[in-house]
Amino acid sequence: MNRDPSAAPHSEPDARVRRAWDLQYREPRESLALAQQVLADPLVPAEAARTRAWAHLCIAYYRLRYDSPAVAGESLDAAAEMLAGSPMRAPGWCWAMAARGKW
Repeated sequence: MNRDPSAAPHSEPDARVRRAWDLQYREPRESLALAQQVLADPLVPAEAARTRAWAHLCIAYYRLRYDSPAVAGESLDAAAEMLAGSPMRAPGWCWAMAARGKW
């Protein structure tokens, strides 16, 4: 895994989030772990809202399926807030609001 700070900050986290999203039904625990890694990674800049929002959605959907809606709420709210001003608002925000029961 490339941890060179001069590397493009969005390429690796975006790939991990896409992989987490793709694995959520086949390998849910791996999906959860990848999404949590993205949020904990200091090389993912705070302004990478799209990447962080989709990581929160992966975590939220894991929590919805294997925990409870109440536990998933924090991640759903974080994702919705991060996507609010983003060009990715439409699909991500719709997922977050639908899962939260607000749509």
